[in-house]
Amino acid sequence: MNVSAKTLKQLEDALNRIISQCPSKKQAPVLSDLYLMVNTETGELCAYDDDDRELCRNVITGWKRTEDITDEVQATLQEFLSNKRERIEAINLLRPFSFVLVDEDHEVVAELYLVDDDTVLIPGDLMEGLKEDLDAFLKQLMEE
Repeated sequence: MNVSAKTLKQLEDALNRIISQCPSKKQAPVLSDLYLMVNTETGELCAYDDDDRELCRNVITGWKRTEDITDEVQATLQEFLSNKRERIEAINLLRPFSFVLVDEDHEVVAELYLVDDDTVLIPGDLMEGLKEDLDAFLKQLMEE
């Protein structure tokens, strides 16, 4: 995916603001997911906790478009969050917690990143072709 350095810097700034709003290691962790909402008309990325408290509002200039770029935004956020795994998993929230992409009505569009000590969220592109692979494997077993 081709993401500009400016967009990555703006996402990094947003992540820093989100982390600064979470409890420090000296405080008790709280139960919360982190909800990200993107307005592509203004380029705003807003982050909220479970109580709809706004954690940050940053403008991602590369996302200010008139056409729907939800799929592009989702893929960019998933890749960005995956690349920031160590920082994200150090956030002091009760596990499991997720980064979730929501629309303007706060309806879930996609789960972007799951933090849990026992569970791993597998992105869709890793699952592509799985059915065909399993069918071929089963066919081979049946022939033997």
